[in-house]
Amino acid sequence: MGRPVRYDATAKPVTDDPFERWRAEGRLVSVCPEVSGGLPVPRPPAELAPAGPFLALTPVGRDAAGHTQADATATSDSPLVPKTTPTREGRTGDRPAAANTVVSGQEPTVPAPEARIVTDTGEDVTDEFMRGARIALETARRAGIRIAILKESSPSCGSHRVYDGTFSGTQVPGTGVTAALLTSAGIGVFSEEELPEAAAYLAELES
Repeated sequence: MGRPVRYDATAKPVTDDPFERWRAEGRLVSVCPEVSGGLPVPRPPAELAPAGPFLALTPVGRDAAGHTQADATATSDSPLVPKTTPTREGRTGDRPAAANTVVSGQEPTVPAPEARIVTDTGEDVTDEFMRGARIALETARRAGIRIAILKESSPSCGSHRVYDGTFSGTQVPGTGVTAALLTSAGIGVFSEEELPEAAAYLAELES
């Protein structure tokens, strides 16, 4: 969306034609999971540590007793709201589930490396990232969002690749926690590099 919410307080705006058209049509809902999860701007860079076991989340936005947890005022990078409600369920079968994602059938789950998500100074920020992922999904559910455009390589929003946890600039195939959570909830996740594919998927949902 072009807001300066990256770890270094900079922005990476998307100005491609489909995105600008959706913006002009008022179809974008902007969320930064990391900021929504409680992390400041600027903040130390954080990366997913090497992959380990999965962490299953409790029902999104609710505790074990069913009470709502998500912040109703929270605002992922760019979920996209179709103009009309599709008459069929999301065609997630057309897009493979995110790597290392567990699909529970009822409540979504998200992968969590055993070594967690850490900053370059060794601070564990897993809880903030997980909280932001839940808030992003709660926001998407409230707005009826079926498609999300997420920033590639982020430990929150990477949909195909992430940094490898060494803070060396090395990227590896993988999925950020917000991208994994949205995917497992049936939302079509695309990176900013896949706008034509996102537009085609949106057209299919609205057909």
